[in-house]
Amino acid sequence: MKPKRFDVNPSHALLWLSLSLLLFSVGCGVKAKLHSQIVGTWRMQPKQGVYMILAFHNNGTFEVDERIEGDLSKIVEKVGMADGTWKMAADGSRLTLLTRRGNPQIGWPAATVAYKLAMLDRNNLKLVDPEGNHQHWLRIRSSRQESAGAGKAELSVAPIVVNLAPSKEPTYHHYEWVCTKVNMTMNRYNSKAQLPARVREKIIFFLNSKTYQELNTQDKLTAAALQLKDTLNPYLDNRIVNLSFSNTILTGRAQVVDDFMAKYAAPKRGEAKK
Repeated sequence: MKPKRFDVNPSHALLWLSLSLLLFSVGCGVKAKLHSQIVGTWRMQPKQGVYMILAFHNNGTFEVDERIEGDLSKIVEKVGMADGTWKMAADGSRLTLLTRRGNPQIGWPAATVAYKLAMLDRNNLKLVDPEGNHQHWLRIRSSRQESAGAGKAELSVAPIVVNLAPSKEPTYHHYEWVCTKVNMTMNRYNSKAQLPARVREKIIFFLNSKTYQELNTQDKLTAAALQLKDTLNPYLDNRIVNLSFSNTILTGRAQVVDDFMAKYAAPKRGEAKK
C-alpha cells in the first residue's frame, strides 16, 4: 500500500510562517517592554519604620536591602542586604529571582523563587509568591533611560538652627548650636513646589544627634551631608542627587545665632532684601 501524499500549498505555508514570526515578535516586544519597566529601584514598607529597597539592573542582577528608621535620630540605617539574578518569563506572567547571596537577618534566604507578576507599570510592582503572599513595591528611582533626560532642580532649606548633642569632651561644651543652610540637587522635582514639612523635621533630628566633634571640619561636614542624603531620600522618592551644607557656624553665643537668623529674615516693607 502506497503512503498517502500530502501536497502543501506554498501560499498556505508562507501564511503560517508569517503568523509564527508575528507572534514571536509580539512576544519579544512584550518581554522587552516589561524588562525596561522593571529596571530601577523599588521600595516596600512591610511595617512601621522598616523599609525594603529592591534594585533591578539591566544586566539581569538585583540587590535588596533592609533599612530601619531609628526612634530618636530618625536616621535610616542599612540592616543587611542580599543579591542575585532575575529573569522575566517570555509572556510576562512570572518573575524569577535567584538569590545567590541570601541574608536570613532580613528574611531573604538564598533560594530561587518564581513570583506571579500581578502588576507592573511606571510606579507600581505587585508580586505574589508561591505561598500566595502579596508584595506591593513602589518605584523610587526611574530606569537609566528615564533618568538620562530628567530635569534637575536646586532647592535649599534655611535657616536651620539646631542644638548640638552634648560633647563627651568638656572642652567643647560651650558649642551649643549648629547654624547652617542645606542645599539639595533634585531629579524630576518642580523647583516651585514646597518640600514636605517632614523634610525639615528630619534635618533637625539628624543634626540634633551630632556633636561638635562630628561637624567641626569640612571633611566631617561632607561626610554628614552624605549621611543626611541617605536619610532623606526614602522620603523624597530617592530624587536627591547631591546634598551639601553651606554657611555653617558652630557656636555657643546667642548673638551669633540671632545674626544668622537675621540674614534669612523676610525684609520689612520698604526695606531691600539683604
